[in-house]
Amino acid sequence: MSDAMTHSTTISMTDSIYHCFSKFKEQISELSVSRSGQLEDQLIFLLHHISVSGIKIEDVPSIVIQDWLKVTEGLSEHNLRLEMVEYLSRIYKNSAFRDSYPRSSKIVAVRDVLFWRRHHKEVYKRTRSFFNNITQNEIIDYELDSSTTFHPGLRKYWPGLGSGGVYSDSDEEIVRELRQLGMNESVRNVVDLGCGGGRLLKRLGIECPEATLTGTSIFHFSPDELKNLSEANITPCYCTAHKVELANNSQDIVVSSEVIEHLRYPEEMVREIARILKPGGIYCVTAPSINANMYCKNPLSYLTVAIGTLFPKILPPFHDLYAPMTPLKLVHYGFERQVFKSMFLKHSLQVNVKTTRFTALKKFGLGQLAARLPVFKNMGGLCMAVGRK
Repeated sequence: MSDAMTHSTTISMTDSIYHCFSKFKEQISELSVSRSGQLEDQLIFLLHHISVSGIKIEDVPSIVIQDWLKVTEGLSEHNLRLEMVEYLSRIYKNSAFRDSYPRSSKIVAVRDVLFWRRHHKEVYKRTRSFFNNITQNEIIDYELDSSTTFHPGLRKYWPGLGSGGVYSDSDEEIVRELRQLGMNESVRNVVDLGCGGGRLLKRLGIECPEATLTGTSIFHFSPDELKNLSEANITPCYCTAHKVELANNSQDIVVSSEVIEHLRYPEEMVREIARILKPGGIYCVTAPSINANMYCKNPLSYLTVAIGTLFPKILPPFHDLYAPMTPLKLVHYGFERQVFKSMFLKHSLQVNVKTTRFTALKKFGLGQLAARLPVFKNMGGLCMAVGRK
């Protein structure tokens, strides 16, 4: 395929994704925020899958929808996915959305809420063999495919995605932690593993105005993105987070915000942090906590998470594919705090791990207080590891 044809196809698929999100939003506008959010999540999973497969949603065959639905039969996600497909049938003439698909019993939604731990175990069991066969190279290939079609469409629909809100709050918390470890204006080398658009590095550049700022990425930046990075004095480095192309003992500060959970073997990234940090260098790494996916409508889930902070094994074994129970070969771990800590200790790094981002506790008025209260301070949805080499 010529470059011109590839470019045309990319634009067409990106616009198709954007159009789908926009029309779908109109269809579900009268639903509750909670329900519409659940349906949008399922749409994201489906669009991600079919875009990586090189198919536009207008042309998706019935077999793809059937396979995507089949793996959730008997679980509450199944009827949720069917509901989402029914909304798509109002937007597109494609018969794939109008075919009759078997429904799970309505009782499964109640069962999965009441017995949410059993539900997570069932998801774990159904995805385990598929998960074990995923390789790091396959993950990278899927990520790169996503960067040409899916992610541009997603960003076009949500232009501020990942640039503010809880992400900016996390950046400020990272800065505070690094200051406490001694970050100051004399720092000379800072690297962000998986830097995205450079949001966190730009913030660190204010703290360390004399530092050389390096941002690693597996994605090639667009001309506009390169211009923005250049204006912030950030040097891009194209490499993976598990094989960082920087010299041994070369960095004063290493940071990484919500990247390590996407590696098939997360400990490989910790190994690289230990390798590239100078003796005495400091680091901060964040990743989703296991707790983030444990909270649900069942009030007992909060109690179980609280007990799980003292006895972690009470929580169900947890790994999560980015799009649960789909053929997407993308990984999204949730970490138990002590397991997260052990990876850094294994590579001779001093470490302190806490949880933050107490979104789930805000409904009880504990969002601000949680970080200072015993037990609650370990119930956050984000793990943060900070330390020194």
